[in-house]
Amino acid sequence: MLDSLRKIIQEVNAAPDLEQALKIIVARVCETVGVDVSTVYLVDSQHGQFVLGATQGLRQDAVGRVKLSLAKGLIGMVYEREEPVNIEDAPSHPRYIFISETGENPYHGFLGVPIIRHGKVLGVLVVRQRKVRKFDEDEEAFRGL
Repeated sequence: MLDSLRKIIQEVNAAPDLEQALKIIVARVCETVGVDVSTVYLVDSQHGQFVLGATQGLRQDAVGRVKLSLAKGLIGMVYEREEPVNIEDAPSHPRYIFISETGENPYHGFLGVPIIRHGKVLGVLVVRQRKVRKFDEDEEAFRGL
């Protein structure tokens, strides 16, 4: 898993811009971890919200349009804790929010990891699985992105 992570980081570092870097992240994480969906939500501190920055597996037209409060949902919980949140059946969690604009289906397995730089959470990387699934520690290693 760490070799895969290193390769992804190399590709991201070679990307010409943030948009391309985010697309690389979601595509490669989906492939490597073997999940149905990978997304990156970026923090917009000025407006106190997350903005969907990239996705593999959800509607592409939702990118840049879907916005969530920093205090809401499982993504908000990752942001608040500044650590991974790993839930095998996300819809049963009280903080779960269904976001219809993304074309989301009932995904159960949820792993959200904060993207942290210089001690500040810049975003949240989320992987989702249709089946009930608890992700293992190797998969949580993607918090290094």
